[in-house]
Amino acid sequence: MIIAGAAMALGGSIVVALGRAAERGLLRPNGWAGIRTPATVASKEAWYAAHEAGGRWISIGGWILTVGGIIILVVRPDDPDAARIALWSALLAAAAVLYGGYLGHRAAAALQGSNGASNEGS
Repeated sequence: MIIAGAAMALGGSIVVALGRAAERGLLRPNGWAGIRTPATVASKEAWYAAHEAGGRWISIGGWILTVGGIIILVVRPDDPDAARIALWSALLAAAAVLYGGYLGHRAAAALQGSNGASNEGS
């Protein structure tokens, strides 16, 4: 479980960094990291709106994963319950990241809707 704890802590730290960059508008449109739905990749404005809206929850998911990994490494590396800690940490982290993705998609779709509505009246 030591390898799993280390992987969780490292992976969670990467997710935290990406979520913080996304929330601050520092994550540029790219092909490997970010919230990618048809609405979020429709334009740069939609990309940045999505990541500003969902970045905080993505970071929270990363923190959950990081803390779960640290608990396994430091507090309970040989405990039979370490697998349960890993599972729950991963499930909670996934829920937070998915919620961030949902919020991001919704923000991008709303931006597209408002742009479409303003273009129709012209």
